[in-house]
Amino acid sequence: ESKENPVPISVIAKGKWVKRDGINKNESLQIDWSKFKVTPLLLNWSIEKEDMIFSHKMGIHLLNNVITKPYTSEIDLNCDELSLDHDEC
Repeated sequence: ESKENPVPISVIAKGKWVKRDGINKNESLQIDWSKFKVTPLLLNWSIEKEDMIFSHKMGIHLLNNVITKPYTSEIDLNCDELSLDHDEC
């Protein structure tokens, strides 16, 4: 929908509309969460610049869909904006 509300408006799965123009087209996806005593998660938190300071530069290299291995990043993380000259996330 938007950056502030990242909810898809329309979704196609296996060649069929699951959601179109904000309307659920698959009735089996209608779940009455109150039956299971599940309520919306309400979090009250904030993030500060100090929270974004990382003490180590370890990352995870995804070799395939299952296998990962650790790696050390060489990116300078002490700047306000990361460079686009690398493929690390």
